[in-house]
Amino acid sequence: MSELDDLLAACVAAPEDDGPRLVWADAIGGERGEFVVVQCKLAREELSPAERGALIARHDELLVAHGLEWSGFAQATGVRRVQFRRGLVEAIEADVVRLPLTKLFAPAPLLTSCHLRGIGQSVDYREANEPDTPHPLERLRHLFAQPGLDRLRAIEIDDAHLYETTGDTEHHFDATSFADGVLALIASSGALAGFRGLAIHDTFTERGIPELIGSNALASLEALAFRYGKASDAQGRELLAAMPNLRSLSLYRAIDVGPIADHLPPNLVELSACLAEGELEQLAASPIARQLERLELLGPFELAQLAAFPRVRSLVIRYAHGGASQIAALAKTSLPALRELSLPSETSDARAVAEAFGPQLDCLDIRGIDNLVHQTADLRSLVAGYVRGNETGFPWNKVASVTMERPLEIGTNTREPWLRHGLVPLSTTG
Repeated sequence: MSELDDLLAACVAAPEDDGPRLVWADAIGGERGEFVVVQCKLAREELSPAERGALIARHDELLVAHGLEWSGFAQATGVRRVQFRRGLVEAIEADVVRLPLTKLFAPAPLLTSCHLRGIGQSVDYREANEPDTPHPLERLRHLFAQPGLDRLRAIEIDDAHLYETTGDTEHHFDATSFADGVLALIASSGALAGFRGLAIHDTFTERGIPELIGSNALASLEALAFRYGKASDAQGRELLAAMPNLRSLSLYRAIDVGPIADHLPPNLVELSACLAEGELEQLAASPIARQLERLELLGPFELAQLAAFPRVRSLVIRYAHGGASQIAALAKTSLPALRELSLPSETSDARAVAEAFGPQLDCLDIRGIDNLVHQTADLRSLVAGYVRGNETGFPWNKVASVTMERPLEIGTNTREPWLRHGLVPLSTTG
């Protein structure tokens, strides 16, 4: 082993410690070493908005220039994206049939979170009478028995579907989700006991939830994400009661926020959800409102109600009914802890928001908001930190939303940047 290999092994042995990472960074030097230092500073140090903004800007520059090479997967088949945290790859989204789990750790020895793709089953009835690949649940059982699973701390399960084609148009295509079976397998196998993060991206039903609630798979979870599916209000409350250590919760539309607002666990600091009418008001009145530090929200709500969340550092507003009047209301809202802000895609004028929050912002993310291209220079003159615009960089929007589809983060650190932080897309098709 080389000296660098020995130093990297020290990072693996102490994954929560920045010291070995910074020693490795010093040894490797150059822009690769600089990137480790930049991410470690952003994760740990209290800096002014201008200082943090400069580091975030440099972070983006380095990732755009070198992220593919540094990922270790530039030539790999089936890798969709990776995420760097504190300088090293800790999360990946990959087709684990084309690139088995056991082959992921050599390029990424600190990998802790894996978004599994490729387990789906397909059949084209124009050419065959039955699928010629294993059932998704069989593939998942095999994966749960693979060496290396115990090195992960978070897992995201995707593509557990049967895709059927009977003709040449969209009307001749159907997809059947096996997400209920996935939940049952997680519960019965015990393979994920002790895991700290779990995400289910396929469509489940109320029938799939009871076994999961009764299993040992939830007690250790710090992060839970549901992309599609639906649990009842009562099941939502039971799930929360089974996860006393939960710090991060992403619900999309799987669980209605209003009926569970008063039951959100006391350690929760991060919430992503699509809200129905009146649900932000219910959340604002809940005990958890004053301690949430990261919020991503979509739905019809009054932005002025965000004043009930005084500790929010990172805020993503994906849609706000009312357009310009809502943005004007946001500009008048007191959010003393706010450091990162991503505005709705329909925003047409962000000057008032920049004037109100600019002096305290580390990052204003307007990437993908075409209506604000003409305002970018003006906004940069008002924001102390970094304004992330459309000029350069990865096509992040093709592989993930600002946060809702980001890899599960283990050891949620709310000081660390949240918006697109460390993400490198390798493929838009996986």
